[in-house]
Amino acid sequence: MESYYVLNQRIPQFPLGAYGPSGSGLSASVGKAYQIWLKENIISNLDRRKQNAVVFDFATHLKDTGLSLESLRADSWSTWLERSGRRSPLDFQDLLGYLRNKVPQLKWKDSPGGE
Repeated sequence: MESYYVLNQRIPQFPLGAYGPSGSGLSASVGKAYQIWLKENIISNLDRRKQNAVVFDFATHLKDTGLSLESLRADSWSTWLERSGRRSPLDFQDLLGYLRNKVPQLKWKDSPGGE
């Protein structure tokens, strides 16, 4: 059984496409998978908290601009970092691949059966 690390601060709420009543369950699954991925990729607790703050701001940007997690392009993260003047060592493509595997119910725009 996988354990996950609960951050002592806000966990990013990635906006998802329309899933009806199952949306809140998917959102929780994405949040849990994100925390596991973050723990596996950043060893230092302090660095994990700092990078979580950057990802939180990115998720807020997605929500504010009406984008969903499933509709992100390969360069969405790096473009946002550049425009916002932020830096991050995170490999966001790796996170997206991890989420595709751990939350297979998500309908990715570039996948068969996606929007």
